[in-house]
Amino acid sequence: MRPGAISPRVRLRAWIAAAGLADAPIEQLERLSLDGFLEQTAAIALPGDERLRELAILIEPAAVASPQPRGWTMLLRLYAKAARQAPENPWLGHSQAVAALSCADRRLPDPVRAQIFADARAALETALFSHPREARLLEALGELCYRSGLLEEASSWCARALRVDPGLAWASLYRAQALMDLEHWAEAAVAFEVVPASLFVGPAAWRQARLLEQRGWCRVKTADNAGALRDFEQALAIYELDPELAERAMSRILVTAAARIFPAALRSRTLAVAHEVHWRWAQDMLTPVED
Repeated sequence: MRPGAISPRVRLRAWIAAAGLADAPIEQLERLSLDGFLEQTAAIALPGDERLRELAILIEPAAVASPQPRGWTMLLRLYAKAARQAPENPWLGHSQAVAALSCADRRLPDPVRAQIFADARAALETALFSHPREARLLEALGELCYRSGLLEEASSWCARALRVDPGLAWASLYRAQALMDLEHWAEAAVAFEVVPASLFVGPAAWRQARLLEQRGWCRVKTADNAGALRDFEQALAIYELDPELAERAMSRILVTAAARIFPAALRSRTLAVAHEVHWRWAQDMLTPVED
């Protein structure tokens, strides 16, 4: 590409924005002619499947905000069209899985969530058939299984992803969380130890502190109280410096540890944070009952 030249992907995003599609209502997106879109963007040097994938990514927020499964069905139409054009493109399955994780809110009825996850899993498995060692596909399937409650499968897929690329933060995290939920405490503690927490930045930064809580709880369950206390104290120090992060990340794990396991070391400090974020339930748990 010439210095200063605009990349085809940037050109496409600008076209989509100028056409008003990025923030169009779902009714308009449902009526959108995909053949027409491909014809109108044919001069942009991207294959048709990638142009459709880019469109799906840019309208994903509208799909997520729409009632489900309506929003998901609208996205699925784009991904199905793209897959017919280039069934060998593994990133169609990956992008579809990421969209499914956003669309499948926990408040949805179970059958709707299950169908969204089933659609995404089918796309990932199709992609993995041709690209069985693509680490990000394996990672996405691990997260999808975790969110579906398939904990053993989640651990297995994440482990496979990490064998290909040990630096995958999300695969490492979801493997550790699956092991914790399965109550494989010692194995989970080790798994949390190797999660590259520094990679969780921006909106995901709260996970660094939550990870310390989770590892601490696993250590409590393996009778490593000294290690557990270190983890809880590190998490608490983060929350004391950033009450907004505490409001998002602090969990019942730390509150329970402070109230029942390490009250001398943690109770008063954790209670102060609970007051700061106005968590009455935590204040009630942490306030000693007078005789």
